[in-house]
Amino acid sequence: MIASKQTRVAATTAKASAGDRSSKERSEKPNYYRLIRELIVSGALVPNERLIENDLAQRFGTNRANIRIALSRLDQEGLVSCEPNHSARVRVVEKDEALQIFETRGALERLVAEHAARNATPAQCRKMRALLDTMEKALVSQDLQAFSDETAKLRAVIWIASRHETATRLLSAVNYQLVRFRYRSITVPGRAEQSIRQFRAIVDAIEGNRPQAAQAAMDAYSAAAIASLRSAFRRH
Repeated sequence: MIASKQTRVAATTAKASAGDRSSKERSEKPNYYRLIRELIVSGALVPNERLIENDLAQRFGTNRANIRIALSRLDQEGLVSCEPNHSARVRVVEKDEALQIFETRGALERLVAEHAARNATPAQCRKMRALLDTMEKALVSQDLQAFSDETAKLRAVIWIASRHETATRLLSAVNYQLVRFRYRSITVPGRAEQSIRQFRAIVDAIEGNRPQAAQAAMDAYSAAAIASLRSAFRRH
């Protein structure tokens, strides 16, 4: 009887252990949607480049079904255009659409700036200040790529500080479509210097718990960003 009980306990323990391993394996399973999205965002996959399911499956060591699911999700986010014959391409965002997306992002960031001014913690405000300092250093060294990267990090902190999950989710979706335009707008002469002044005003308002001032400061930033992108388009 005792031996039988021990056998059942051992079997239960083994099953639990196998379940733990299975759960761990599932949690460590590659996220093909994120992997492909990163290739697009980083520029490794360029606009209008054809995305072949079989090639991507071989690249990531998976099957075409997983790639198809990932591409379908990226199609919903506007990063990929899926075609009827099971092929897809990196979606081309034209200039007019890019300006519309900038406007949409501005409206959403106005909302998150207001909420960040109500909800940001002291630690989050310190993080914003630290990122502003890093942006300043990048500007002094004329490293506009680093400046652009740090600006993206600052925006992300402001989004999180707002605690507005819906706006943050929508911002994440539209922002991925603007990656290749982000650097272009910052290269307009004087824009980087203007940008950091405007972000300091935004952070000042957030840290001072002044929602309306945060909205106004973000509006000023967004309008200038759109104007800079228009200027960059005219130059090229």
